[in-house]
Amino acid sequence: MNTVKPDLSVPITKNDWVQVEAYYIQEIGAINIPEDPKPFDITSVNSRLEKLYHEARYDYLYMSRAYDNIDSAYRKLKRALWPLVKAGKNAEERDHLLQSHLLLTTLDKIEPAIVKALGLPNIPVSIYTIYEGYKERVDFMKATLDIISDKTGRLITDSGAMKIESRLGS
Repeated sequence: MNTVKPDLSVPITKNDWVQVEAYYIQEIGAINIPEDPKPFDITSVNSRLEKLYHEARYDYLYMSRAYDNIDSAYRKLKRALWPLVKAGKNAEERDHLLQSHLLLTTLDKIEPAIVKALGLPNIPVSIYTIYEGYKERVDFMKATLDIISDKTGRLITDSGAMKIESRLGS
């Protein structure tokens, strides 16, 4: 089954993200480094890894950019909501009240002008949920890049071992 990956340069849904994860898991899983690779195996696998790395790098960029925008909106919203919680007895209680408010208040319940100014959708989801979701996406893309880099490193090691073997065998 070939999973089609949605375009991450535009906002995507939660279901689209599930497809993105499935796509990368499938693509990485399909790239196997043979136990005893031949020169053709190394160049072929390296070419596939390079193509996938570049694709994942761009997707990481898109997710990082989206996460940074959400993080900025999250921090601004925290400051905007501060007057609602400054009645807390101490800093710890105020922080707890603010976190509770961010967790329990959905964007559609916040002043529409604030939500619009932050560039957020007016939907029944909390900013905290969106923030955590994008953080998970960035973490997944980092892990994807790490796995691709690990496989590339193994290829480099195998290639170096082949060169040493060929020198010793001559």
